[in-house]
Amino acid sequence: MLLQQMLNHGETLLRKGASDTVIFEALQKYIHHPDISPEEGREWLFTSLYRLGAYTYAIEHLSPLLLEKEHIRRQYAECLIRTGQYQAALNTLENWVMSLAPEQDMTELHPQLELWVKLCRLAEILVVKGSPEPALAFNELPLDQIQALMGAAVKMGVLPVASALAASDEFLRDDYILVLYKEGYVELARLELNRIGKEKLSEEGTNYRHACYIYAEILHDEGQFEEAAGIFERIAEQFPDMAKARFGACSCYLHTVMNRLTGRIELYRPGREEQSIIERHLDDISRALNIIYETKWHTVWPATQSRNLPIPASQILQ
Repeated sequence: MLLQQMLNHGETLLRKGASDTVIFEALQKYIHHPDISPEEGREWLFTSLYRLGAYTYAIEHLSPLLLEKEHIRRQYAECLIRTGQYQAALNTLENWVMSLAPEQDMTELHPQLELWVKLCRLAEILVVKGSPEPALAFNELPLDQIQALMGAAVKMGVLPVASALAASDEFLRDDYILVLYKEGYVELARLELNRIGKEKLSEEGTNYRHACYIYAEILHDEGQFEEAAGIFERIAEQFPDMAKARFGACSCYLHTVMNRLTGRIELYRPGREEQSIIERHLDDISRALNIIYETKWHTVWPATQSRNLPIPASQILQ
């Protein structure tokens, strides 16, 4: 399918560090075909740019006719929020909510639009006006609504709102760190982990289950396997439903053995027969690591989230 080809090409360019301008110019060539109507081509281009995170270009190539489609209107509202056009997004969302038929109040569309309306209002207060006091009224919302609002704020890149909401509750702070990390804001997640402190993240009986897991994952990626394994094991014992913590611990142990075997080759320079045995063990360990990795215990950042990573996507994504 042509749309999938466009997305694949765009992701490849994004992983290589291409700018949105380069991505747009490359994708635009796909729709200049006699068998593709201008409106159809415009929709494919908008959808591709939106899904690749090129929100400014997506907005620029949207037609009024496309906005008659519900899924396009959602994506347009999201693009406005992600590009900091909170008032424009608020106007669009409020008009949309008012136009909904009564039977649509019972669908998932209505609560999502209401959530985004709240997010835009908070963004206007905290980001545009820089006045945090009125935002405190949103702390009176039920915890699950605040949690949903905070998650949406991180995903939309409205981080001041997410931070303000997370500050009121320890469990919200734990979820905040999780969403930050999953969305590629690795350095911000690290800062939050530092605020909690290494001691608290390493102790038993902690309430920061997600934060501890991410801390262990970061230690794993830094090669501090022994410390990471201990944290993974404690998480698995305290939270049995987090089976992926055991896979994380297994990865730590396998990496530790692999490092020891590799070090033995480098240090002792064994004979051909012994080295052959060690290399077979290393191959077995590599296969085991691949199997464990397939369980998806480790965070993987899609192309769009890779925009938020502290290093180029080409060095992170495989």
